Amino acid sequence: MKKFDLSMLTISILLLAIVILGVVEKEEAEKEEANEKAIATVNGQAITTSQLLGEIQSPIQQKVMLSLIEQIAIEQEAEKRGIRIDAAVVSEQLEIRKNSMGGQHFFDQYLKRQKTTEEEIKKRIYFELLANETFLQAIPIKEEEYQAYFNKHRDEFPSGKSYDEVKESVKTKATIQHREQYYKDWLQTLINNADIHFTNQLEYKETVSRGT
Repeated sequence: MKKFDLSMLTISILLLAIVILGVVEKEEAEKEEANEKAIATVNGQAITTSQLLGEIQSPIQQKVMLSLIEQIAIEQEAEKRGIRIDAAVVSEQLEIRKNSMGGQHFFDQYLKRQKTTEEEIKKRIYFELLANETFLQAIPIKEEEYQAYFNKHRDEFPSGKSYDEVKESVKTKATIQHREQYYKDWLQTLINNADIHFTNQLEYKETVSRGT
């Protein structure tokens, strides 16, 4: 009889464990489903709760949402234009950044301070290059802009050097100025023209329209 009771007790415990496990798995599944629920779409492409929460670095969710919208809008525009960034270019830029920090040792310290990884830095570099290339294809800088920059900022270049002698340096500086003047408006136009829908109770429309 004792043996029978022990078996029944064992079965009861197993059944209880199965029930508890089922409840836990259901809760986890519901939580995962909630995290993958779209809270906004940009031209049909979803931004999920998990994306938003995963990107949060500050309590200001509106800025995080705007950043995600900008990223998707730029990536879609780049795809339309057939723009791709080669992995070798990303690696080259990564090495430039490492050297500017004093080498791998100091770069690793930077990663620790920022609580990030080299792979995340490479993703950022890739997107920066993609955004810049897409912008310059959409709003190209004209040759006369280079010449105008040189004429206006001669003091930034070695004395006595002609335009042709410092042209590469002029191009770099003029392109930076060109971006400062037109990039923000170009990006805002992308967002204004995007078909954006918010499906979450949180309100981001005002932030998106301001572009701040």
